Parts: sequence; C-alpha cells; structure tokens
Amino acid sequence: MLTESYVLKKETMIPKTIFHYTSFEKFKCILQYGTWRFKLSTQSNDLLDTTYIVDIIKNLKIESKNLAEDHLKLLDLLIGYFKRDAYERQFLSYVTCFTGKADSRLLWDAYTINRPVVNEDDVRDYNGVCIGVNRDKLLNILHSKKPEYCDAGFLALVYYTLQQQVVALNFLCKSALGTWDKLKDGKDQLQEAVPTIRTAYSIQIGDYVGKPHFIEMNLKKSFINSMFSYIESVEKTAPFLKHQFWEEENEYRAALNLHISKKPSHDYIDININEELIDFIILGPTFSDREEEVIRKIKDAKLDFNKVSKKQSVGTGIIQMK
Repeated sequence: MLTESYVLKKETMIPKTIFHYTSFEKFKCILQYGTWRFKLSTQSNDLLDTTYIVDIIKNLKIESKNLAEDHLKLLDLLIGYFKRDAYERQFLSYVTCFTGKADSRLLWDAYTINRPVVNEDDVRDYNGVCIGVNRDKLLNILHSKKPEYCDAGFLALVYYTLQQQVVALNFLCKSALGTWDKLKDGKDQLQEAVPTIRTAYSIQIGDYVGKPHFIEMNLKKSFINSMFSYIESVEKTAPFLKHQFWEEENEYRAALNLHISKKPSHDYIDININEELIDFIILGPTFSDREEEVIRKIKDAKLDFNKVSKKQSVGTGIIQMK
C-alpha cells in the first residue's frame, strides 16, 4: 500500500536532467527567440488533461470511520463542490512537459514526427531535438522569472495510477481539515472573501401576506479558508494526475498557475531563457548538416547553438522516414 510520505517523497526524485522532445521547427523558435513556452494545460493532445481529476473525485467515497462529525460534513462539502454540474475551474495551469527518457523512439515519434507543423511546407522527419534541461535551473526560472500575474510555479512528476492519485487527493483533504481545525475555535471568524448572504421571507395565509423578514448569514473564516484552500490545491494539482494510458511517457511537468481572472489574452506564456538551462541536446536520428546550416542562417538568434553541448541519437543511421 502506498503511503502519503511515499508519494510526497517521489516529488523530490526528479532527475537532475529531464528531457523535452520537440520538432526541428519548434527548436528553431527556441533558438531564435530565447524563450520557453508554457501552454494552457487543457490544450494538450490528452482529451482528459486537467479535467480527469474531477472524474476521480466523483468516484471518491468518504470513509466515515474514525472521522469526527464536523470533519465528515466538511469533507462532504469539499468533495461535493467538484461533483456539481455547474462546477467551473477557478485556477488555470500553463505547462511544459518533460520525461526521464532520453533518446526514446516512442517519444521521437510522438513529439517530433507527429507534432503540429508550424508552416505548411515543413517536412515531418526524425530531425527534431531532445533537449536535456537542468532541473535546478528550471526550478530557479519557475520561482524567479514567472510573470507577476502567476500565483506559483513548480515542477513535479505526473501520477498515473488510481492508487497514487487517491493518496494525493487524500493528502489535500487532510490539509483542508487541518486548516479547519486550526481556525474553527478562533474568536475572529470574520472574512471578506464571501460577502454577507441576505435573504427575505414573509408569511402568507390565504390572501394575507405578512411583512417581509430578512435573514443575514455570514460564513465563518474557518469554513471559507478551508474551502478555498482545498479548491485551489485541487485545481493546481489537476494537470499532474493523468489517465494510465499515458504512463509510458514517464512525464514530469513544470506549471505556472494563475487565477482565471488574470488569464492572459493567449493560451500560452513565454519565459526568457539562456543556454545555461540546457545541459545538452540529443540531435534526432536524421538531424544532419542540412539542419545545422539552417540554424546558422537564423538572424539575431537569442540562444547560441554553438554554446550548447550536443549528442547524436543512437538511432542515427538506423531509422528513416518513408
């Protein structure tokens, strides 16, 4: 049985170098503009990306054993929030994807050959690049270079098995209950996030309608803080729980998170980078002098291709496009 400490420990087990596969055309853009693109997570080739977590939550069953009554009621409200038909996300994630697998034929196929073309005359070939990114320098970029409108930036592995995912969600539930326990007995329960709820009623008997009576209800800080922290943590975790179909990719993700009210006008965020982010690159099996000549012709490139350490794919001279 997996434990919470095991799942959380795995978050620190990201290799020092992680790999990003890209087509030759996309690689040219990285060199030319010196930027790394984070895309809205729901725009990936995974139809369940980021929304899959809701399916998991809908099937969660609260085990009432050893739960205090107030905890049971709060959990019912927390989980019920995501089960509503009217549920809409409040936080967005912009992600870039990595893997622990270097020079993988599967990933050359998936993310170089089958990536959408930039221009109609682009040739699909094994001439892409596998970029070995330095984990620690990427973390520094996520923390120090994220746009001001982003709430957080972090790097984590993706969980594919239901067992791992349920353990992760249980941890978020316990964190929310911990917030509740810290605040529930406090004297100051005022909060400004949710305004006073006002409602009116009047008694009607036959044709007689009484004077309206008004009721005001102020939600307590202990409840609001627990609820809001749970919603935020679940939605920021969402891109890291994926269907088991994708497990073979062994994915790590870097994410920039923000509230939907701060959404930029486009579905991506570009972050400036330099050559130090890249430990080395693996040139695709058919990457040749022709591609290097094209790169040399890029005018005013922000990244210097000559400063990047290079390796040749083990598939060089073995695979070709037909």
